[in-house]
Amino acid sequence: ESSDKVAAAALSADGNFSVVGYDDGTVWLYGKYNSTPLWSYTADEEIGAVGISSNGSYIVAGSKDDYVYLFARNSSSPLWSYDLDGKVLAVAISADGQYLVAGSNADKIAFFARNSSTPLWVASNLPGYVDALSISDNGSYVAAGVKASGSGRVYLFHKDSPSPEWWDGVGGRINSVDISG
Repeated sequence: ESSDKVAAAALSADGNFSVVGYDDGTVWLYGKYNSTPLWSYTADEEIGAVGISSNGSYIVAGSKDDYVYLFARNSSSPLWSYDLDGKVLAVAISADGQYLVAGSNADKIAFFARNSSTPLWVASNLPGYVDALSISDNGSYVAAGVKASGSGRVYLFHKDSPSPEWWDGVGGRINSVDISG
Protein backbone atom coordinates (compact mmCIF):
# COMPACT_ATOMS: atom_id res chain seq x y z
CA GLU A 1 0.00 0.00 0.00
CA SER A 2 1.38 3.39 -0.96
CA SER A 3 1.31 6.08 1.70
CA ASP A 4 1.55 8.85 -0.86
CA LYS A 5 -1.13 10.82 -2.67
CA VAL A 6 -3.04 9.52 -5.66
CA ALA A 7 -1.91 11.47 -8.70
CA ALA A 8 -3.98 9.65 -11.36
CA ALA A 9 -6.46 6.79 -11.60
CA ALA A 10 -8.37 4.94 -14.33
CA LEU A 11 -10.94 2.14 -14.47
CA SER A 12 -11.30 -0.42 -17.26
CA ALA A 13 -14.58 -0.09 -19.20
CA ASP A 14 -15.65 -3.55 -18.06
CA GLY A 15 -15.09 -2.49 -14.43
CA ASN A 16 -12.82 -5.42 -13.64
CA PHE A 17 -9.50 -3.57 -13.24
CA SER A 18 -8.26 -0.23 -11.98
CA VAL A 19 -4.87 1.41 -12.21
CA VAL A 20 -3.63 4.05 -9.79
CA GLY A 21 -0.56 6.26 -10.06
CA TYR A 22 0.90 7.88 -6.96
CA ASP A 23 3.09 10.90 -6.40
CA ASP A 24 5.85 8.61 -5.06
CA GLY A 25 6.27 7.21 -8.61
CA THR A 26 4.41 3.94 -8.08
CA VAL A 27 1.80 2.44 -10.39
CA TRP A 28 -0.58 -0.13 -8.87
CA LEU A 29 -2.93 -2.46 -10.75
CA TYR A 30 -5.97 -3.75 -8.86
CA GLY A 31 -8.58 -6.38 -9.64
CA LYS A 32 -12.27 -5.81 -8.98
CA TYR A 33 -12.68 -7.99 -5.91
CA ASN A 34 -9.48 -7.45 -3.96
CA SER A 35 -7.75 -4.47 -2.39
CA THR A 36 -4.42 -6.26 -2.68
CA PRO A 37 -2.70 -5.04 -5.87
CA LEU A 38 -2.07 -7.54 -8.65
CA TRP A 39 1.26 -5.78 -9.15
CA SER A 40 3.12 -2.53 -8.68
CA TYR A 41 5.90 -0.73 -10.53
CA THR A 42 8.07 2.16 -9.40
CA ALA A 43 9.22 4.91 -11.75
CA ASP A 44 11.83 7.50 -10.83
CA GLU A 45 9.35 10.34 -10.27
CA GLU A 46 5.64 11.07 -9.73
CA ILE A 47 3.13 9.42 -12.03
CA GLY A 48 1.38 12.19 -13.98
CA ALA A 49 -1.26 10.15 -15.81
CA VAL A 50 -2.55 6.60 -16.29
CA GLY A 51 -4.86 4.82 -18.72
CA ILE A 52 -6.20 1.30 -19.18
CA SER A 53 -7.72 -0.58 -22.12
CA SER A 54 -11.41 -1.49 -21.94
CA ASN A 55 -10.80 -5.04 -20.71
CA GLY A 56 -7.75 -4.16 -18.59
CA SER A 57 -5.27 -6.05 -20.77
CA TYR A 58 -2.98 -3.05 -21.29
CA ILE A 59 -2.00 -0.19 -19.02
CA VAL A 60 -0.21 3.04 -19.90
CA ALA A 61 1.45 5.33 -17.38
CA GLY A 62 3.19 8.66 -17.81
CA SER A 63 5.73 9.86 -15.31
CA LYS A 64 7.37 13.13 -14.45
CA ASP A 65 10.65 11.25 -15.07
CA ASP A 66 9.89 12.02 -18.78
CA TYR A 67 8.90 8.44 -19.65
CA VAL A 68 5.72 6.83 -20.88
CA TYR A 69 5.41 3.16 -19.90
CA LEU A 70 3.28 0.41 -21.44
CA PHE A 71 2.38 -2.66 -19.37
CA ALA A 72 0.47 -5.87 -19.98
CA ARG A 73 -1.93 -6.84 -17.22
CA ASN A 74 0.03 -9.99 -16.37
CA SER A 75 3.38 -8.31 -15.60
CA SER A 76 4.74 -5.37 -13.62
CA SER A 77 7.69 -5.14 -16.02
CA PRO A 78 7.00 -2.60 -18.78
CA LEU A 79 6.61 -3.99 -22.28
CA TRP A 80 8.45 -0.84 -23.29
CA SER A 81 9.13 2.75 -22.29
CA TYR A 82 9.82 5.92 -24.25
CA ASP A 83 11.51 9.19 -23.23
CA LEU A 84 9.23 12.09 -24.21
CA ASP A 85 11.84 14.78 -23.32
CA GLY A 86 9.57 16.32 -20.70
CA LYS A 87 7.29 15.44 -17.83
CA VAL A 88 4.49 13.21 -19.12
CA LEU A 89 1.28 14.92 -18.00
CA ALA A 90 -1.34 13.12 -20.11
CA VAL A 91 -1.83 9.65 -21.60
CA ALA A 92 -4.64 7.72 -23.28
CA ILE A 93 -5.07 4.22 -24.71
CA SER A 94 -7.60 2.92 -27.22
CA ALA A 95 -10.34 0.56 -26.06
CA ASP A 96 -8.62 -2.47 -27.62
CA GLY A 97 -5.17 -1.36 -26.42
CA GLN A 98 -3.78 -1.21 -29.97
CA TYR A 99 -2.89 2.50 -29.87
CA LEU A 100 -1.75 4.92 -27.20
CA VAL A 101 -0.80 8.54 -26.97
CA ALA A 102 1.24 10.58 -24.50
CA GLY A 103 1.80 14.30 -24.04
CA SER A 104 4.39 16.25 -22.12
CA ASN A 105 5.44 19.64 -20.83
CA ALA A 106 8.04 19.62 -23.63
CA ASP A 107 5.17 20.77 -25.89
CA LYS A 108 4.84 17.50 -27.78
CA ILE A 109 2.52 14.55 -28.33
CA ALA A 110 3.69 11.06 -29.30
CA PHE A 111 1.35 8.51 -30.90
CA PHE A 112 2.24 4.80 -30.67
CA ALA A 113 1.11 1.40 -31.85
CA ARG A 114 1.18 -1.01 -28.93
CA ASN A 115 3.78 -3.27 -30.51
CA SER A 116 6.58 -0.67 -30.68
CA SER A 117 8.21 1.94 -28.47
CA THR A 118 9.03 3.94 -31.60
CA PRO A 119 6.24 6.49 -32.11
CA LEU A 120 4.23 6.35 -35.31
CA TRP A 121 4.43 10.13 -35.14
CA VAL A 122 5.39 12.99 -32.85
CA ALA A 123 3.67 16.38 -32.96
CA SER A 124 6.25 18.79 -31.62
CA ASN A 125 6.55 22.55 -31.29
CA LEU A 126 3.04 22.84 -29.90
CA PRO A 127 2.41 26.27 -28.33
CA GLY A 128 2.48 24.90 -24.78
CA TYR A 129 2.41 21.83 -22.61
CA VAL A 130 -0.05 19.02 -23.20
CA ASP A 131 -2.46 18.93 -20.27
CA ALA A 132 -5.16 16.52 -21.48
CA LEU A 133 -5.56 13.71 -24.02
CA SER A 134 -8.30 11.38 -25.19
CA ILE A 135 -8.26 8.74 -27.91
CA SER A 136 -11.21 7.30 -29.82
CA ASP A 137 -12.17 3.70 -29.10
CA ASN A 138 -10.53 2.42 -32.29
CA GLY A 139 -7.52 4.74 -31.98
CA SER A 140 -8.26 6.69 -35.16
CA TYR A 141 -8.54 10.12 -33.51
CA VAL A 142 -6.86 11.95 -30.66
CA ALA A 143 -8.20 15.03 -28.88
CA ALA A 144 -5.62 17.13 -27.05
CA GLY A 145 -5.81 20.04 -24.65
CA VAL A 146 -2.77 22.31 -24.77
CA LYS A 147 -1.89 25.16 -22.40
CA ALA A 148 -0.79 28.03 -24.63
CA SER A 149 0.33 31.45 -23.35
CA GLY A 150 -2.33 31.97 -20.69
CA SER A 151 -5.11 30.34 -22.69
CA GLY A 152 -5.82 26.89 -24.04
CA ARG A 153 -6.15 25.19 -27.38
CA VAL A 154 -8.03 22.06 -28.37
CA TYR A 155 -6.52 19.94 -31.15
CA LEU A 156 -7.88 17.02 -33.14
CA PHE A 157 -5.35 14.63 -34.70
CA HIS A 158 -5.83 11.63 -36.98
CA LYS A 159 -3.75 8.53 -36.27
CA ASP A 160 -1.98 8.86 -39.63
CA SER A 161 -0.52 12.36 -39.16
CA PRO A 162 1.18 14.63 -36.62
CA SER A 163 -0.49 17.59 -38.34
CA PRO A 164 -3.77 18.42 -36.64
CA GLU A 165 -7.05 18.07 -38.51
CA TRP A 166 -8.01 21.32 -36.77
CA TRP A 167 -7.44 23.33 -33.61
CA ASP A 168 -9.35 26.02 -31.77
CA GLY A 169 -8.40 28.48 -29.08
CA VAL A 170 -10.39 28.68 -25.87
CA GLY A 171 -10.36 31.36 -23.20
CA GLY A 172 -8.85 29.42 -20.33
CA ARG A 173 -6.98 26.35 -19.24
CA ILE A 174 -8.16 22.98 -20.51
CA ASN A 175 -8.38 20.45 -17.68
CA SER A 176 -9.76 17.52 -19.67
CA VAL A 177 -10.90 16.45 -23.12
CA ASP A 178 -12.96 13.51 -24.33
CA ILE A 179 -13.81 12.04 -27.70
CA SER A 180 -16.67 9.75 -28.65
CA GLY A 181 -16.37 6.43 -30.41
